[in-house]
Amino acid sequence: MGTLKQTNITIQCFEYRDSYNFYFYGYLFIDGLKDLLIMQNQYGYGEQYLCEAKDVMIKAGLIPKGYKSPLWVFCSENGIKLNYSKKSVNRKEYKMQDKIFDVLAKEHDKGIDGINADRAKDTE
Repeated sequence: MGTLKQTNITIQCFEYRDSYNFYFYGYLFIDGLKDLLIMQNQYGYGEQYLCEAKDVMIKAGLIPKGYKSPLWVFCSENGIKLNYSKKSVNRKEYKMQDKIFDVLAKEHDKGIDGINADRAKDTE
């Protein structure tokens, strides 16, 4: 995908653990792309968020459908710098951010998992 060559992708994941399970949500910021892509609240642990980030990028048309290799391979093949981190948050922080992301994702014009970065700044 030529539009992503020589760019940066930053993935920020927020993780919460209840008594038994891990849940996460997060966002992807891609230099040169006007949208902030959202990973909706879901069950998962470890580096599952990186698999979900790749799926969100496929859904947005940034990675070819059917691409099987991990996200880091795609980035390496296309000269993309991949930055990612996961932050553990408490229940209150998790619920607050999850509600904000749900509202913003529902407002998104295109129907993909994302929001306009300018609108995201207005909510901070």
